[in-house]
Amino acid sequence: MIYDAGTVTPTDEATDKGSSTRMDSSADVIRSQNTWNRPVFLIGFMGSGKTTVGRTLARILDRTFLDTDEMIVQDQQMPITQIFEKYGEPYFRDLETGLLRKLEKDLQETGRQETTIRETGREETGRQEPDLQEAGRQETDPSGYVISVGGGLPLREENRVIMKRIGIVIYLKASPDTLVERLKGDTSRPLLQGGNMREKILSLMEKRDSFYTQAAQIQLFTDEMSVRETARCAARQIKITVEKIPQIR
Repeated sequence: MIYDAGTVTPTDEATDKGSSTRMDSSADVIRSQNTWNRPVFLIGFMGSGKTTVGRTLARILDRTFLDTDEMIVQDQQMPITQIFEKYGEPYFRDLETGLLRKLEKDLQETGRQETTIRETGREETGRQEPDLQEAGRQETDPSGYVISVGGGLPLREENRVIMKRIGIVIYLKASPDTLVERLKGDTSRPLLQGGNMREKILSLMEKRDSFYTQAAQIQLFTDEMSVRETARCAARQIKITVEKIPQIR
């Protein structure tokens, strides 16, 4: 059974804006008790704040931040716009799915190793670190990630299934006006190039919203919250979700 923490709006969080101590306390409880061992995925439309909020949330939770777009760019040694031009969008989407499959495999391997350690009372040697930790990233258990995913990644059913199966998925929502303001002048988004940006955003949002909603256990409206407020809100909602979904502990 999947628990849906529902949609949280700025109004819902208004009483918390003057109580940062309470929200930071939620994050402290998560860190200190170590009661959950799943990665956190941030999904949403491009410009919704996944990367900036994700970095802040990772610091609050004392986790490692990853961005699937950045990882693909690093692996392919070319910007996303060039990947689209050279290989096409389906190729890029396959790369995204490959990352999730690798993460799930790493989590399964880590779980088996932890089981072996508990059973034998000693740690195995010669363990290979997963590919997700390359390029100078902090060495960590793959369950200790906060991961920002590309805006199109949740459109593929396999991706939605994997994220929801192995992690906590947070949908960051923003209004079209907010997205236009954040994305104007951004030439790194191949799907927004040419034509009227607002119309493109509205068209893509209409196609994608239901997929984002299907994938997420938590939804947060970000329009009237700062990056820090959104990250604190996310930490609080994660605590609530963890408490109500025993199977993700």
